Amino acid sequence: MDILITTAPKDFNKLKFNYESIVRNIEGIDEVIYVSPVVIPSEYLPNNDVLCFTDNGALDFDFFLINDAKRRGWYRQQFIKLFQELTLSNYLVVDSDVFICKPLEVSDTRPIFYLGKDQLHQPYFNLMKDLVNLDRVYPHSFISEIMYFKKDIIDEIVSYVGVDDYAFFYKCVSYINEANDPSGFSEYELYGNFTTKYFPGLYQYKHIKVLSKALKRKWTNEEIQQYITSNKDQGFDLLTMHSWI
Repeated sequence: MDILITTAPKDFNKLKFNYESIVRNIEGIDEVIYVSPVVIPSEYLPNNDVLCFTDNGALDFDFFLINDAKRRGWYRQQFIKLFQELTLSNYLVVDSDVFICKPLEVSDTRPIFYLGKDQLHQPYFNLMKDLVNLDRVYPHSFISEIMYFKKDIIDEIVSYVGVDDYAFFYKCVSYINEANDPSGFSEYELYGNFTTKYFPGLYQYKHIKVLSKALKRKWTNEEIQQYITSNKDQGFDLLTMHSWI
């Protein structure tokens, strides 16, 4: 199983903490693959064995078609998670600003949707309804910091629309621009609800305890270390360290 981590410069100093928590708490890892809009400086990499790619090396979609320039980076990582060709057919996505506190089960035969805080952001579901005729079919949000993807299911989503990957992207961008909402698309809601509806029983559902903290700037190394040290043994499954810049 490959681990896919999309990241950005604001989170580079979290990567070593993130990587350490992944290899300690997830078994069966083949490759750890990072995708970033720019080359990740070597001093931020956890070791020499990880694979690193820039956005253009992972996907050649034209993200400049998205009108909201401030949110392009947020959208680009969602489409990279869905359509990259860097990993094996089944792969685990982990956000780069996450620290995993406890062992997490990851199984190909009966994968798990790890569910954190429930959210109901209507623009996500408007796009799903218009594009894939898909409602919210599970009574909890799939927004999470970790998700196990199967490329066969992503292919089914695209096939349902009757287009190829590029046309699917263009359709999503059209809806994103028309909605004019800073959060107009969610790969997690789309994948989770589609899988639940058309592949019932394939996944298990497990609620996890997540402690989230956000700063409107980059975290310092000292702040990251203190946050992890203070909270890793407090019963949480995941700690998040968001930088809203």
